[in-house]
Amino acid sequence: MALTKASWDAAMTSIGQRLREREALEASFQALINLGVGQAIVAVQNEIGPTAAQAQADAAAIAALLDALVNDGVPTAMIETSPAARFVSDAEMNAKASASAVANLIAAVALLAPRVSPNFLDSPTAPTPPAGDNSAKLANTAFVKREIAALVNSSPGALDTLDELAAALGDDANFASTVTAALAARLRFDAAQALSAGEKTQARTNLGLGSLATQSAVNPADLPAGAWVHLATLTASNSGALQDTSSFTSAYDEYEIEFVGLKPSSGSAVGLGLQLHSGGSFRSTNYDAVYMEQNSIGYAGGSDTWQINLSAGARMTNAASDGLCGSLRLYNVNSANKLPRVSGVFSFYEVSMTPAVIITSGRWNGGFGVTGFQVYASSGNLADGAVHIRGRKK
Repeated sequence: MALTKASWDAAMTSIGQRLREREALEASFQALINLGVGQAIVAVQNEIGPTAAQAQADAAAIAALLDALVNDGVPTAMIETSPAARFVSDAEMNAKASASAVANLIAAVALLAPRVSPNFLDSPTAPTPPAGDNSAKLANTAFVKREIAALVNSSPGALDTLDELAAALGDDANFASTVTAALAARLRFDAAQALSAGEKTQARTNLGLGSLATQSAVNPADLPAGAWVHLATLTASNSGALQDTSSFTSAYDEYEIEFVGLKPSSGSAVGLGLQLHSGGSFRSTNYDAVYMEQNSIGYAGGSDTWQINLSAGARMTNAASDGLCGSLRLYNVNSANKLPRVSGVFSFYEVSMTPAVIITSGRWNGGFGVTGFQVYASSGNLADGAVHIRGRKK
């Protein structure tokens, strides 16, 4: 085909048209691309922006915290480090972050005690809990020594260890039972105690006592030969007579009647006498009794058949200073073939306040066996004074 102007123009026109269409298409694509890129940027900013900002803020906070810890905020109780060990620049960090440094760090961490069942070495320390603390805190040596000192509490040196205390207790694991049993076998004085015959015998032996120590009453057979036993006391208080018919028994061989300050109630001179009791009555006959008086004037004597004369006749009044004092012994009171005998010595002040001594002796020949006696005044009553009765087994 021959190239003509018309064909050339037509070709150029077609090419121009196509170029314009391409440009338009490229412009459309560019517009779409610009639109997608804008929307993508907006989406990234909306979605990633807050997260990135938070990450930057966290990184800044971590950096600030690291700077505070490394430079001036690490407590010495938590970590001991010198300024030379701190990383103050990237160059220094790179220089120190060598393989040997990392190995040393790993070795140092391996030496740290685990939190579960740690095994501390060398001389670890801990705060000292207060006295008497009963919590789960660590008890260091200071706490233990203080508690031990409080437990010992100034005990003597010979008793300030458990071994010394155990030795003092005789190493007896049942010490309380042993002491209780030993105390139960001791003679008590604070409460009643039932003892066997053997225990009583042993207790008397240990105390140096005889069989009388376990008796509520004294038996003549328990007494040593010649020991006097007090049987009764008769007290005068304007009494017609002082009588006793229960003390004279077969348990004793001899009796003693003691007079202490016995005085008549009469203001006139009277006599004091004694009669024996036998066969159910007080006897007023069959006495062979003699007496003798010694005073500042001289001697006087006499005999009676109805009584045993205690005052050498009517020589006493209620003004007599101390009354009649002295004792009368009675023998053979229980004999079946020997007559009862008496003897005694008395003293008193007579009506004229003259001191006198009376000696009396005699017997009662009305029969055998005496069961009592009575003391009386020849006139009036007995004002005051006392009569003590004793017996003894030969």
